[in-house]
Amino acid sequence: MKLLIKIAAIAAMSLCAVSAQAAVLVTFSFSNDPAYGNVPGTVTGTITGLSDNATGAASGVTLTSYPAGLVNSGYSSNVFDWATPSFANNSFTLVNGVVTNSNFVAVAGNAQLWLNGSSFNYLSLDDDANSFIGNTDGPAGVTYTVSQVSAAPEPATWAMLILGFGLAGATLRRRRTAVSARPALA
Repeated sequence: MKLLIKIAAIAAMSLCAVSAQAAVLVTFSFSNDPAYGNVPGTVTGTITGLSDNATGAASGVTLTSYPAGLVNSGYSSNVFDWATPSFANNSFTLVNGVVTNSNFVAVAGNAQLWLNGSSFNYLSLDDDANSFIGNTDGPAGVTYTVSQVSAAPEPATWAMLILGFGLAGATLRRRRTAVSARPALA
């Protein structure tokens, strides 16, 4: 029994060292610069799969709106659903709830989405690339809004819960054994 308690305590301590990062939902928007793109308006969307205070790849990018004048050759609003999209870049850096760097480029034929913090922001959904929206303002040309999403409990929380139930069960079992082992009084 003591060995079991020691193993459970070691497992709980090792899990306590791993801390879950809070998941975030990032919304983005960028507007057209007439000197660059040929469709006036604004593109908005969401980015999922990022963690705060980390650099990582998005697991999903969805377009929530774009100008009616932007020709769409049948591409999904979920960029990851585009037929065999190639991701030249997929990296975002978040620091204390602020996107400090973005380098995202998804290409499927002439359908392209660029959220490039060092150069330009661009969207084309037209197979002929005749209609597109974009700007060359780099990080100043796109607005990001970061909101926290409730995450699953941290592994340390689960470990403490399991350890607590285990210890409570072990204590109850030990008391029952100790009570039944007493000699009967005559």
